[in-house]
Amino acid sequence: MDDSWKLPPPVTLRDLVRIVRRRALLAVITFIAVVTTTLLLTSRMQPVYQATSRVLMDGPNNTAAPSNILDLITGANSRPLDAEMEKIKSRNFLTDVIHAGRLRDENAESLKGRVVLAPSGGGQILDISVRAKTAADAKKIADLLADHYIRLVGREYEDKADVSEERLRRARDEAYNEKNAAERNLNAFLSRAGMSDPSILYRDRAVTTVNVRNQLEESRRQLILQRQALADQQKQLARIPPERAESYTLVKNPVIDSYRSEITRLGVVRQKLRFDYAEDSDEVKAVDSEIRELKRAIADAEKERFSPGSRGIIRNPDYARVQSAIFDSLIAIKQTEHGIESLTKRYAELEGQQKTLTEQQNIYEGLKRKRDAANEAYEKARLGLINMRMTRVMSGPNLRVLEDARLPEQPLSPKPLLNLAMAITLGLFLGFGFALLAEYLASGSMIETPEMDFPRVGGVPLLGAVPVALPGAAAANPDGLPAPVRPTVSATDTLREIGFSLAHRGPRDPVPIILLAGTRSDDATAAVAAQIAATLVRDGVRVTLIDADRAQPRLNHVFGAPDAPGLADVLAGRHRFRDILHIGANGSLRFLSAGSPDDPTPMSDSGLRRFFREMASDRDTDLVLVSGPSVWQAPIIAPLEKAANGLVLVTPDAGRGITPAESVARARRLLTNGYKPNILGVIVNTEEGADIVGVPAQEEKIA
Repeated sequence: MDDSWKLPPPVTLRDLVRIVRRRALLAVITFIAVVTTTLLLTSRMQPVYQATSRVLMDGPNNTAAPSNILDLITGANSRPLDAEMEKIKSRNFLTDVIHAGRLRDENAESLKGRVVLAPSGGGQILDISVRAKTAADAKKIADLLADHYIRLVGREYEDKADVSEERLRRARDEAYNEKNAAERNLNAFLSRAGMSDPSILYRDRAVTTVNVRNQLEESRRQLILQRQALADQQKQLARIPPERAESYTLVKNPVIDSYRSEITRLGVVRQKLRFDYAEDSDEVKAVDSEIRELKRAIADAEKERFSPGSRGIIRNPDYARVQSAIFDSLIAIKQTEHGIESLTKRYAELEGQQKTLTEQQNIYEGLKRKRDAANEAYEKARLGLINMRMTRVMSGPNLRVLEDARLPEQPLSPKPLLNLAMAITLGLFLGFGFALLAEYLASGSMIETPEMDFPRVGGVPLLGAVPVALPGAAAANPDGLPAPVRPTVSATDTLREIGFSLAHRGPRDPVPIILLAGTRSDDATAAVAAQIAATLVRDGVRVTLIDADRAQPRLNHVFGAPDAPGLADVLAGRHRFRDILHIGANGSLRFLSAGSPDDPTPMSDSGLRRFFREMASDRDTDLVLVSGPSVWQAPIIAPLEKAANGLVLVTPDAGRGITPAESVARARRLLTNGYKPNILGVIVNTEEGADIVGVPAQEEKIA
């Protein structure tokens, strides 16, 4: 985007040079006063000398004897250098140094503040620096501190060595007594047990118990399998017949002949009945029916002309084999049950013995551990005492003065050249600063700005007069922006001038947030906000438009967006403003609805300030326009005005007998409630070419 429309930095280097020239006398006087005061104070300062004595620690970790056996084992016999430095600066140490050196004019507190300790050489060298009024005193005290510290370390070493040796001796004697007592207790237990090493008995008996338990568990598993096999065999025996047929003989079916004989007999009876009854009588028909039934029976019997005769029956060998298997299984089950019974008794006996042996084994192992621990403690104490004596002889403190303090030739302070350089720098800074401050207090600004010849309406600058009305839906236009209701060149230019003047900001200034508020409850404010946003977006400026008229949202109808979620939801924390923005015009226009009119979320100063601060830090917009309600809705307009960067009033032309000047004056009185609102100007919504009532004709054009 082209940034040529933005204002240049408010203060340039040329402006600063002009200010310094105008206030040169004040700057020179300030500079001379600072330099003169510094030189005067430097000449009256008491000189301070510093001398340094260097002590070679030679591994200060070896200067302290171990205090106990744990120190010998872990090597925790180090002397922290920070602790040694604190010891040198202690009140008792400094008091001893003052008495030893007969420094009558010194005291411990004063000397402590003038002693500087600094380790060097990887902590192996300690620099002891002392500041004094004379060079001789500084050298003398530095040497005294080094010598007294070396003697103090020697005394501490001897004292600690004596204490440590006595502790180790007592530890050795106690460990020896404990070792002998543990040996006696162990020998007494072995005598009662009647064996030299009962651990073999404990181990063998435990192995035997485990083996018997394993055998018992295996026998129980085998018994389960045998019983399952017996049940399967019994099921199989129930399905096998004990006998089976070997051969059969076939004979002619005798039923057929008997049926034929019966038919012959019935034929004779029928002949006799015909003499007594007619052919179709019931008696004859009954005989005929029996004959037919017999003939059908003969036909069925002739299907198998032969029937089984005699057969041979023998004992089934499979049945006998399964019976033998069942008998074997019963014998095996009885044997297994007998074995389980024996193993159970054996295991119970071993378990009882094992409990007694376990208690004896625990006692035995405890006595052995005590004996071993006592022997180990005795050996450590004995070796520690030997090492202590060797350490005392061979590893005594080896501190020495590496370099005596030299007599300082130059004082540490004051330093005239350094003070003079600092005075010159401070004088230039203060002189320049006082010049800028004087210029600001005299003119209210650090740069000269020409007077802007804006006409005023009701005491407020007139930004412009535009004939606009609330447009229709923006979706009906090709670019998605609301079209001007009264498209004229002068109205478009005026909207462009107003928009660019509101969007002006410095290179590092945040995005301006401008609140538009009407002097009447009509569509003028929403119309002006929509037309300014549309004009700027068409010119390449990125605009964020916010509808803050909670009572009667209007802009959402223009941009075809719902009234919720919106500003009320952002203030309530239900949504982030970036998630509910309606973006159009290829990302150059972003719109945020007001929210539901029934939403009870209050518009507080703190919530609006946080929201506007987040909007001002957004890099995707160049101007934030907030379309608010009329100034008569004070509970809503007051927090919006306090949170925004400035307020622009929107008033219609003369109507209802009230001029724009009167409307602006009433709005200012309403907004001025304990503080002065930042009113940037007023926009008059008028008909094209009409004069603004109350404003001279020569002042209608924006300068």
